[in-house]
Amino acid sequence: MLRVTMHATTDRPLSGDVEAALRAVAAGEDVSRYAEQITPLGLRRYVGFEDSRPLITELGARYLVARDERRYPTPIQVETVDIATRTARVIVVGWSITDGVTVLLDQLTSATSLEAEQLPGRFLEAVANCQALEADDLVLTDVTIAPPIPAEWLDGQPAAATSGTGRVDGAPSGGEV
Repeated sequence: MLRVTMHATTDRPLSGDVEAALRAVAAGEDVSRYAEQITPLGLRRYVGFEDSRPLITELGARYLVARDERRYPTPIQVETVDIATRTARVIVVGWSITDGVTVLLDQLTSATSLEAEQLPGRFLEAVANCQALEADDLVLTDVTIAPPIPAEWLDGQPAAATSGTGRVDGAPSGGEV
């Protein structure tokens, strides 16, 4: 899914006529006018064939979803890594602040240049399809190391408490003594 999503969103996507052919296959339309465009779709395994008739594959369906779905920048936090299975468990804040998602460890290490052992507890940023219904449908792209968290966020004192005003923006809240 990662490869297909990258192809649809960050790499050079299919040309307009080839994507139109894929959409026609997905819709079950007559694709005889797209004969030339079907070949690259078969090579990418976006279509398969049954009795010489093209049918969309899971990869082709994922490509179309990735082209159409909205993707959002979001913080992610690495909870754990499993070096044996080459996976990591992450919290994708824009999707759920409680439900972890399993992602490829190699995706995180290659994107961040960090070693696997350095990832647990680390905050990263990524672009994700945060409206996915299932964790298995969530795909992260453009993974980077998040900037450091401001020190005042870590000392346990909210900004409003240190400003003496009761509001984050520094304006009086009306209840100050």
